[in-house]
Amino acid sequence: MELVLKSSQILTKLFDRTMNDSLCDDRVVKRTLGGDVEAFRLLVKRYERPLYTLCLRMVRNPDDAEDCAQSAFLKAYSALESFKPGRSFKNWIYQIAANVCVDHLRKLKRQPATPTPAELVPENLRDRQPTPRQAASMAEIRQTVRHALDLLDDVYRLPLLLFYMEGVECKEIAAMLQLRLGTVKTRMRRGRILLRETISTQCPELALGEVEPL
Repeated sequence: MELVLKSSQILTKLFDRTMNDSLCDDRVVKRTLGGDVEAFRLLVKRYERPLYTLCLRMVRNPDDAEDCAQSAFLKAYSALESFKPGRSFKNWIYQIAANVCVDHLRKLKRQPATPTPAELVPENLRDRQPTPRQAASMAEIRQTVRHALDLLDDVYRLPLLLFYMEGVECKEIAAMLQLRLGTVKTRMRRGRILLRETISTQCPELALGEVEPL
């Protein structure tokens, strides 16, 4: 009998966990607004890692990124009533986090030192497979690309980061950064040009598309 009860308890816990994992964001928000404070923990658990990653890529400092992520969750919780059901909760909280990070960077008035990953390089700079000889130089090339990205001003770096690293559409980026859509597209075009110019100075073969910056 005791074994049956333990098995039943285990199944109940597994069922509850499955239900929690399967709850859509809208339902979790509704439960939270209905007074179930613990329900919001589901959203925190669901998005804490991607939100921290986003903040880290924007402010490029682990401690600052953690502070920004926590601040974003607090702001999201306080403004939960403004969340519109049917909208992507991820994009909504990303917008809050992006605003927090932008405000943070404005206060710092400096460029953080941690390098940005090389995947932000435009596609036309990485459309060819490297030869064995080129592959041997990849480490140096990646460092060149990271350095070039670090030299970009935040007004150009952040839109490229959100678009290439997070897969956020230009319209959403405009909302996140509180800019006009045309401004975002202009800054992305200008950012690509500046990135290409910097790379062409430090690593001409990469700018010519002869090497794929993996």
